[in-house]
Amino acid sequence: MKSDLVLSKFRGIYMPYGIYNLKYKGDSINKGSKYSHHSGDYDYYDEYDIHADVDATYDGISFDLLSKFYDEYSHAIPFDFQGAETFNKNYLAGFYADCKDVDSSIYAEKAAIIGSDDSTRFLKTEKTFRKYGCSNPKVLFGVNEQKIGFFPVYFLAIRDKNNKYIHYAVVNGQTGKVAADLPISFGKYLLFSAILTIPIFICLTILPVVTPITINVFSIVMAVIGFIICLTQMNAFHDKESHLSDLGYQNVHLEKKKRGTSSFQYLWKYIIAVFVALFPIILKPVDDAPYYIASIISFLLILWSFGDLVKIHNMLVSNKIPQLEKRGGDEHE
Repeated sequence: MKSDLVLSKFRGIYMPYGIYNLKYKGDSINKGSKYSHHSGDYDYYDEYDIHADVDATYDGISFDLLSKFYDEYSHAIPFDFQGAETFNKNYLAGFYADCKDVDSSIYAEKAAIIGSDDSTRFLKTEKTFRKYGCSNPKVLFGVNEQKIGFFPVYFLAIRDKNNKYIHYAVVNGQTGKVAADLPISFGKYLLFSAILTIPIFICLTILPVVTPITINVFSIVMAVIGFIICLTQMNAFHDKESHLSDLGYQNVHLEKKKRGTSSFQYLWKYIIAVFVALFPIILKPVDDAPYYIASIISFLLILWSFGDLVKIHNMLVSNKIPQLEKRGGDEHE
């Protein structure tokens, strides 16, 4: 991503954000206990109510309110609310500005959880809580104020010099922080796999206690591990493609996106890899060559299947960002 790249499209957009201010003032009661004495077969503990006089505020916790500005990007480029300015329409000159399509109440609970978690972390450092074994003190915040703000975000489309791939990135217009889904180089992936696999395979073949059957069993174990990894990654790919963890997107686009591809078309290679490695063990040939050939074929099938995962990953990270599909205004292409 840092070399041999050409900026294909560049666009600045003021994105709508929900801004949440939290406040808690009052008594927070938590349970604690302390060892008292031992009697017979029992240890006795005294229980306590531990009171904390809390006066805490959190200002400027923000979440984007546009369903097609995916949370994975907006969370990766947080804004510093301390630098916010009062709204002035002149700031929007030369930029796009989007209107919100997500109700700000959707993220209110999540903002309150952030305040609660941070306060819990602070209370855990207090000597009294540690002394009386209160390991998880709680302060339950409510949202004191909600408002809307516009934060500047730059969207970039970047292509390589061969025009083979286009990748996308978002930039925080305040801090300059960049978020991007990075592609995987298939060539480097193969090189790393070879570097890792060859020494393992050589060690397995030269160790005197290792038999050809042991190598086949190792192949089967690797195929099963690969099957589990592949299945996990396919589910992760589906979740990413469907934006299942994006509250705003799910609130606006309630329909669940169907799986674009069947997992089986990538899992069958592991199944065959297991059976190929099993054949010599079942047939028990006298010569060692079938064992080695079967294990090599099994490893190649595993490698092939992981190559499929790389292709799917690169396909997902090349999905166009919706904000770059806008037309009109001040475009840079």
